[in-house]
Amino acid sequence: MGKENPKDAELNKNVSKSEGPLLLVAAVSVFLYICWLYGMWASYEGIYQVISGIIDFIFVVDLLLKLWRRRLPYVKTPWFLIDLISTLPAISLFYPIHAIDPSLRAVRSFRFLRLIRSVRVLNLLKNLKRSEDVQIVSEDEKRYIASMYGAIIVFTITVVGILEAIYYDIDSSSPQGAENLISAQKQESFLILGSILGLMVVIWVVRNQIPAISRQQVGDLLNIALPHQVAVRFLEHPELYNSTVRMPATVVFCDIQGFTSAVEAIGDDLDTFKSHLEDAMDAIVNVHIKHDLIVDKFIGDCVMSFRGGDMVEGSQQDHAYRVVRAAIESVLALHALGDPYFRNVRIGGATGDRLLIGAFGTSRRLSYTVLGDRVNLASRLENACKKVGASNLFCRKTRDLLQQKTDIKWRSMGVFSVRGKSQPVEVFEAFDNTDESKLAWIDSFNQAIQCKSSGDVAKAITLLQLANEQRPGGDLPAQILLREIS
Repeated sequence: MGKENPKDAELNKNVSKSEGPLLLVAAVSVFLYICWLYGMWASYEGIYQVISGIIDFIFVVDLLLKLWRRRLPYVKTPWFLIDLISTLPAISLFYPIHAIDPSLRAVRSFRFLRLIRSVRVLNLLKNLKRSEDVQIVSEDEKRYIASMYGAIIVFTITVVGILEAIYYDIDSSSPQGAENLISAQKQESFLILGSILGLMVVIWVVRNQIPAISRQQVGDLLNIALPHQVAVRFLEHPELYNSTVRMPATVVFCDIQGFTSAVEAIGDDLDTFKSHLEDAMDAIVNVHIKHDLIVDKFIGDCVMSFRGGDMVEGSQQDHAYRVVRAAIESVLALHALGDPYFRNVRIGGATGDRLLIGAFGTSRRLSYTVLGDRVNLASRLENACKKVGASNLFCRKTRDLLQQKTDIKWRSMGVFSVRGKSQPVEVFEAFDNTDESKLAWIDSFNQAIQCKSSGDVAKAITLLQLANEQRPGGDLPAQILLREIS
């Protein structure tokens, strides 16, 4: 749909503003008409005629003004049909009320159909709003407008048919006919009241149910485009989405290995490649969601997540613990998947005290993410995993926060330079310590690192060899370090 002309936009705005008062006028006209049906205006017939005439004239003027300003595009909308029906009672102005023949009684009763206008002021559905526009841009909207036309026409014809049946062959000039006319008018009032009640029930259901459905649909869409925690907060407090905070957080990068080899093996069958890669990423993301991490973004075959900020609850220690547990379990989840192309993942993580968390970007597009030196460090540590042969690497800050967590065992990887950092960084690898007997080799490795730092290279070599032997299948970091210091 093209950009709306400013004049048309102002006109549509004024039209929308007029619908509330017009609906009130419609309600007044229906109330006065029901009172007339019960004979409450018998002594003031002239006054009723004048008031009804003025109200009918208001709706005629409303229709003519819209036709003049909006022309043919307006006629193509279902609102034109509703506005046209609202003007039909004006026909009765050309006949004395007591002389109206049966074929025109239904036209007079169209006053109560003006309440259909209440649908117009709901302003809840995008479709309802867009139906004011000139262009139809989708098949769904075409079906929507067609269904509105059909419903209005069927409803109108049904009401006219019932009224014709009620007033059929009544001669009000005879005594018996006068009594029948009074009875028919009461039946008409019951029809009007029942129809109004039914319309109000429908309006109430739409007014309360449609927002819930729309909210669910928007929520599902936001959960795809945004982290779950952010989507939930955005639905509850949209005004907070573009806010930023400085708070503690732990960041993690999970880079799935095997991308290049998978491309070479699969070849041009990119659909198959996509399927395998998505399965691998699903395995990791599901673990992150399980530990309530904020899944920030996908960078190729890498998943970036973090825990912290005002969108989640918990202490800095809790944030770090969730991230480390997710890192450990991500490795296990990928192994359990058994994908022939994507079996391993490299993970880097770091904790910061005051990271900037929130929506960043431009005035046209924002992204909820985290910024800070620790983010860069986490990315560098992920890259460094390949160099040292570790499955994951975390900074000292993360390790220190979790020293008391007995279900995590740490292997010191020593101090080494990280690209982009002027100072060497002390890093650690995390392991699941639920079965401590299987991790005895870590103690040998940690002792080797201490000996290497103190200059006792010979003992460090012995301990590294021992760690490599103790670990089932050998220990790659020990093997790499042995080659460096031997």
